[in-house]
Amino acid sequence: MSALRHESLKLAVRCDPTLRAVEKETSISILGGSDVCDIQTYQPTAIRGLLAQPEFEVVDLFIRSVRGEDCIVGVYGRLPVAALRIGRPRKDGRLSRVFARRGGRREHRALRSSNAIPTAVEGSQR
Repeated sequence: MSALRHESLKLAVRCDPTLRAVEKETSISILGGSDVCDIQTYQPTAIRGLLAQPEFEVVDLFIRSVRGEDCIVGVYGRLPVAALRIGRPRKDGRLSRVFARRGGRREHRALRSSNAIPTAVEGSQR
């Protein structure tokens, strides 16, 4: 597991209080012929969903102090195109339905409380 993945499991995910609602966006980019897509998001639901995906490679975390606690407010990473699925429209249009959970929340809690998680991470923004 990468150091950024460990860092992401250690910190809480929160809304960035400095961003307006229209600035809390999710961007998915797929370059022609590529087998991975780049995803950047500032939506807490999307951040949690992506971090729960074992295939999601964390490239950078956006960390900000929220109410005195360092929290993840954004993430940038890569996901294999094969992990994406476009199907029939859902009746429920909530963003949380886009990111299926794979038991990530339980694993997230277990690793977050682990003492084996490193405290310094290269490449993270504070």
